[in-house]
Amino acid sequence: MSNQNSTIKYSAIASAVALACAGATGVVHAGTIQMNTTLPVYSAQGHATAASTADNVFAGGNVAATFTVTLGTAYAVNDTIVVSVTGAQFRTAASLPSQIVCAKNGSASTVVLSWLSKGSSSATLRVTEGTGLDGMAGASCLFPVASFSFTQRSAVTVGVSSISLGMTSYVGGNTSQPFDATTTVTVGAVANQFSAGAVAADRFSGTVDVNVDRKSWVGATSRSLSLTFTSTTDTNAVAGSAVSTAVNIYGAEGSAMFSFLDDDGNGCTSADLTAGAGTASVDAGGGLTISADCGTLTLTQSALVGTASATATRIISLTKETASTGLQIADGSFTVAPAFTVSVSTTATQSITAFAGGSFGLNGTVITVPYMPYGVSGTQEISQVYSLANTSATAGTVTAVARNQSGSLCSLGSVGVAAARSVTNLSSAINQGIAACYAGSSTAAASAFPTGTRVFVTLTSNTPAANTIVNTTYNVGGSSRVNVVNTSTRVTNN
Repeated sequence: MSNQNSTIKYSAIASAVALACAGATGVVHAGTIQMNTTLPVYSAQGHATAASTADNVFAGGNVAATFTVTLGTAYAVNDTIVVSVTGAQFRTAASLPSQIVCAKNGSASTVVLSWLSKGSSSATLRVTEGTGLDGMAGASCLFPVASFSFTQRSAVTVGVSSISLGMTSYVGGNTSQPFDATTTVTVGAVANQFSAGAVAADRFSGTVDVNVDRKSWVGATSRSLSLTFTSTTDTNAVAGSAVSTAVNIYGAEGSAMFSFLDDDGNGCTSADLTAGAGTASVDAGGGLTISADCGTLTLTQSALVGTASATATRIISLTKETASTGLQIADGSFTVAPAFTVSVSTTATQSITAFAGGSFGLNGTVITVPYMPYGVSGTQEISQVYSLANTSATAGTVTAVARNQSGSLCSLGSVGVAAARSVTNLSSAINQGIAACYAGSSTAAASAFPTGTRVFVTLTSNTPAANTIVNTTYNVGGSSRVNVVNTSTRVTNN
């Protein structure tokens, strides 16, 4: 179920019907089927919410199909045709005509089909009488609307099932002869009445400024995300009042993307949205909430768009003071996941495919150290060195994260400040943080690391990339030094 178009196709209500039936004498009963009306498009939400009381689709939740079957060669009295439906049910309460009369233009001959039985998923027609049956090839049988109205769809199947209609003949008491599967007609389509997206040029995108310690965006103190919500409709739209909406905006994996809204460093609360160095707001109506881990921002509104054709736009704004207050802005990307809740006689929630909500980059440096061993080699301790050379005139905080050979994440936080035009040794802070994560204590001896411990480390420095180089080495027993190539020291061949 996917895309961000104003109308999202969820399933098709398809009818695969035709005649290819063999009689007792071996005669093939071929035939065709033809739709009599324009293809109807129905709201997926309406199917899941409307009460089943009448033929009107969203007063009653029924899909009506009218088609004509043109018979092939002769049928005999007591031959039967079974009509079956999958993905829905027949309206057994519908008032069906007692007979369907098949007539041939220019001929007085007729075939009368009577209902032998009617169930929720199949109905059987029997040839009860006919005149001139041997000449009935080409006779047309009109199946009326009431015969093939389908009941209300379940909320759990909307968008994931289709309705197909099939017919099978039993001629002269023979085994079933299915209609020609190559003859198909579409009798209806189910579409998502509601959709959501983001204005292409207006998303949570910006460059985090390392010159103010990553506490604002370059050239701006605010960023915005413009979300559009659309209700597309025709005569088959779901009836009822306005539709409630929830939109979750998720930060990148492993990152509390909205942590800069947290004013005290103790997790995010509703108060953090409206006060302090960082704020979040929506332009009109609805409300914003934030998760305690600062990873999800949620917009909710009970009357965003109506069930008539309508479009609405909501702008979520983030602000961050340029002063050196509050927490840093993380670099990473956002995912936006909307959902609509429609309620008529029942309630159904329809999730819309998630889409990209923007990303924050960094005008600083991100350096990956792909491999570093920890622990002991034989009886000799392994020690590690991380030093950062900053040749620019800008000093900047350096943060780090690590993962070990099992993928276990270790967030080290700040590991020092890269002084301007200097070389800064970051070894102690990084090694103590890694020992705390993987050896049980920041002061643990090398022997406390599990055998074979190895990590990769990602360093983020609030200094210009062109002026930042990290030197990484390890030695065994204090005498055998090994240089480790990282992304700042590797040589790229063009």
